[in-house]
Amino acid sequence: FDESFKLGVTMCDTYKLTINNDYGINNIPNEVKINDKILYVDSYKINDFTTEFNLVDKMVDLNFNYDASPLIEASATKKVTLLDIFNDICKQAGIKTDITAFNMSSLEVSYYDNTVSARDYIGYMAELDGSYAYIDENNKLSFKKFNNSNGKEITFDEISDYKIGNSFQYTRVLFDNGTEI
Repeated sequence: FDESFKLGVTMCDTYKLTINNDYGINNIPNEVKINDKILYVDSYKINDFTTEFNLVDKMVDLNFNYDASPLIEASATKKVTLLDIFNDICKQAGIKTDITAFNMSSLEVSYYDNTVSARDYIGYMAELDGSYAYIDENNKLSFKKFNNSNGKEITFDEISDYKIGNSFQYTRVLFDNGTEI
């Protein structure tokens, strides 16, 4: 992974739209709908002949500090899970989703940090799932698995010179997610 993409990232699509001022923009909209995708006007600049809009998708609705205390404190008899928190965040942000489960979604949670943004919480959950979060073409929050397949195989015929480094053999790998042994 490089600095531009990490597992668990919450991607917000951004668009630039330029409209000719001859079409008579009377007022600046808050939302723009393009092919059934709802985008929000993040900023705009009115030039002599055009108006430039910077648009973002619904992921920006997760830019608030999420407080899970009402959910956790109200559930004295029922254990709160990560999925409950996920659904509560979506409800508070007004974002629809088809996600009904993800890796460790049944993990019971009895703590919270109301200084963390809802977007970061969603990013943590996506990371647990081995995914990244994005708003799909139906304006729903979705998780997508990262596919790290090689795009091209380089053959020895394409290499002018090479050097083989040290060889390592792994005899075991340890996985610890904090709850399972």
